[in-house]
Amino acid sequence: MRWEISAGYEYVHFHSAPFNANLSGFRSGVAYSLTDWFAFEGNFVGAWGGTVFSPGGTTKIEEISGGGRVYWNRAPSRFSPWVHGLVGVAHVNPQIAHESKNGLGVQIGGGVDYFFNPRLSMRAQADYLLTRLYSDTQHNFQIGLGLVIHF
Repeated sequence: MRWEISAGYEYVHFHSAPFNANLSGFRSGVAYSLTDWFAFEGNFVGAWGGTVFSPGGTTKIEEISGGGRVYWNRAPSRFSPWVHGLVGVAHVNPQIAHESKNGLGVQIGGGVDYFFNPRLSMRAQADYLLTRLYSDTQHNFQIGLGLVIHF
């Protein structure tokens, strides 16, 4: 099976000089396997949190990224661990005076797929999240849990 589509819950911890936020949302992704051990991957994360500046300071982060994934034990046994590295764009709210809400986003992490059958698995993953926003670099993390359809 070369293709997979994934979707699930995502928790993002975002710490920056202007504000800190714990955000909840979703992750969706698609991957195409070139070999039994390597795939190209693209994903989207959207997460929302509380208000940090009143009024209108609702926090949110959106990430669109792509890159590569390396598998171990790709044959659909019960567990299939993997690591990935993704690069893309991060968009964050609230707006800070004289600063862009868009910047570089880098995700480095991994996870494990637990196969129910050859077509469906559950995924748990964790990522280090580096962003370049507000003229500074942020070092954060995100974790997620979801389902994957393989075809």
